[in-house]
Amino acid sequence: MAGKIVVDKFTKKETSKRAMRTKSDRSHLYILIFLAAFCLLLYANTIPNDYSLDDELVTWTNPQVSKGIKALPEIFTTFYYQASGNVGTIAFGYRPLAKATFAIERSIFGVNPHISHFINILLERNRVTIEISFAGSSEMRRIFFPYSRNVFARSF
Repeated sequence: MAGKIVVDKFTKKETSKRAMRTKSDRSHLYILIFLAAFCLLLYANTIPNDYSLDDELVTWTNPQVSKGIKALPEIFTTFYYQASGNVGTIAFGYRPLAKATFAIERSIFGVNPHISHFINILLERNRVTIEISFAGSSEMRRIFFPYSRNVFARSF
């Protein structure tokens, strides 16, 4: 028995449901590949750079990050930065994933800003992929593309 024949509402052509799903999956894959390449292209210029700005606070001078993977439970229960001085203790922020990533990197690669920047590119690519995948649901399409009739909005 052949697959159920349906009419594609955008092209007005008859096709099987399986063919429609395959075409949709393929276009979704192309968009994800394009976005991954775009992230790499956009952030590739950071790879040769050293650490900058507040990276010192959470990379090579941070005692938790220096312990590596062993410090993960401690990292998830403390502030992003904490210091004591003659005016008391200063503590701010709770960003455990940033410090945990640095701790894992340090355990595997040592202190290497180029690896850190490359891993940040991969994390950014994953974030974009997750957001686009969520945009693939019909409910998210209505939120993100309420009036759109273009190919990009329909390709999910």
